[in-house]
Amino acid sequence: MVFLLLSMAAFFSCNEPSEIGADLIDDEAAAQFQTLFTDTLQMNIKMVVPDSVKTQGGDIFLLGRMEQASFGTSKASIYGRLSLPLNDINLGTSPQIDSAVLILRYSTSQSIYGDSSAVQNLEVYTIEDDLYNEDSITYYANTAFQLSANAVGSLQNFYFNDEDSLLVEGDTVPEVPQLRIRLNNSFGQTLLDKAQGTDSIFYDNDKLHEYLKGLYISVDNSQSGAAIASFNLTNGTSRLKLYYTDTETGAQNDFSLYFYTPKCFNSYQQDYTETEIQTILEQNDGYTQGEWLYLQGMKNLRWQMKFPTIENLGKIIINDAILELQSPYVLAEMDTLFAPPNYLACVTSDQSSSAYQSAANNFLVSKSDTLYTYNVSLKRYLQDFVSDPDTSRVYNVLLQSNSSSPNILKIASPNNADYPLKLKLFYTKID
Repeated sequence: MVFLLLSMAAFFSCNEPSEIGADLIDDEAAAQFQTLFTDTLQMNIKMVVPDSVKTQGGDIFLLGRMEQASFGTSKASIYGRLSLPLNDINLGTSPQIDSAVLILRYSTSQSIYGDSSAVQNLEVYTIEDDLYNEDSITYYANTAFQLSANAVGSLQNFYFNDEDSLLVEGDTVPEVPQLRIRLNNSFGQTLLDKAQGTDSIFYDNDKLHEYLKGLYISVDNSQSGAAIASFNLTNGTSRLKLYYTDTETGAQNDFSLYFYTPKCFNSYQQDYTETEIQTILEQNDGYTQGEWLYLQGMKNLRWQMKFPTIENLGKIIINDAILELQSPYVLAEMDTLFAPPNYLACVTSDQSSSAYQSAANNFLVSKSDTLYTYNVSLKRYLQDFVSDPDTSRVYNVLLQSNSSSPNILKIASPNNADYPLKLKLFYTKID
């Protein structure tokens, strides 16, 4: 069977193929080189949520909470390790904290997905468990660590703003758009105090991480938020900045700890309660006879697809194979707050593994005022299959930049009366 990872299951049947250009070639040539077409191959589609999704090691990390009728509630939090810019930092003998600010730089000028005016509340905790020092250790969307009992900082009733630069007190040049979170002065002072003496936590990163293992940044559930923002933690703007005064000299200074992104990762929580997705996943084992299919980033809701009747075509050369997916997003309540993504991606993996082995081209969408159409080329994949059937091979169609993308997409299924999903197959028989 041929697989293709996307979102649920639907079925449709096979009619007789039509001949293309039969009136343009003689009978003998036509008998040898018939170009045939069908768009009615049976498709079985199953929705899948992977058991584990790697969320570490990149530049971009998500934060926020989003509610949407078809997709339920999605929440993204950040675990982040901080590191010294240099070893053996000396801040003087009696530094006094003025303020401690955690700064997260927005990834782009369009880094907010959802309602940018949605109010949210945010809290920061310290991580109490040791993070593994080996860079080879993988962290996943469902990885969790013990946290401090009390928050070390918070930001109340804020909304994401990735457009406006800001002028920080004491500076003359505006800063790039960023989220600034005030941490407790007591937390900042403790860091300064522990940087004193021969056992300073600012001597090297090993000393620092013995005390400050990392920070956990998360929005709470008190607001019905509808936005998730992406932040670039690799950029030096993202950091923990300590403003302090040297009490001996009166000089005001600052010092920063920076994110070490190989030890930063996203934690995702997803609740599909009372959605069609929940019904499909829990009651129908991922299969559906409904009119809609679903794709989602973060935890990578996607599809498995089989074409069980393609072997009935016999020995063929596939000239082209286009999977046409349509998203009437206004009709499907996917308004401008949750605009469909511009690209889908196709990758392959072994059926027994969630690891991607190779990637194909990305597929650009064509769009009208109310309809997005994705044309996904499956020519190479299906030719590989009909030439050498391998039931362990899984083909995946999913959202581009899936685990670092909050995007959601509602696609018409093969059962949709107005916008049926189809595989358009052009082939030549070689029997």
